[in-house]
This record gives sequence, C-alpha cells and structure tokens, in this order.
Amino acid sequence: MAIWFFLDRSVVSPIVHLAERTERFSLGEDLDDPIVSNSKNEIGALALAIERLRISLVKLLK
Repeated sequence: MAIWFFLDRSVVSPIVHLAERTERFSLGEDLDDPIVSNSKNEIGALALAIERLRISLVKLLK
C-alpha cells in the first residue's frame, strides 16, 4: 500500500495533471496560466517542455 501511495503522489498524479493541462491548452483554454514545476526528474522535464509549448501557442495566437 505504501508503494502505491508513493507512486501515486510522485508519478501518477503529476502526469495526470500535466495531461489535463495539455488537453486544455489544445482547446485554447488556460493559455495564460503557466505550468510551474520544481521537479528535477523526467516529470519536471516534461512539465518544462509543455510550458515551452504553451508559450509557443500564446505567441502563435497573437
């Protein structure tokens, strides 16, 4: 049970959150709300890449 709690909190939840944000970005929603992540692992790298994508979308739509 403790392993699931750790995986859910540190891996699954952040990925689900990023997927939800990316879905909203794809619909043109929440583009003014940046993604902030202090994580230094692969999930942090993914968050940074999605944030760059958000910035690019904002510039493209101007």
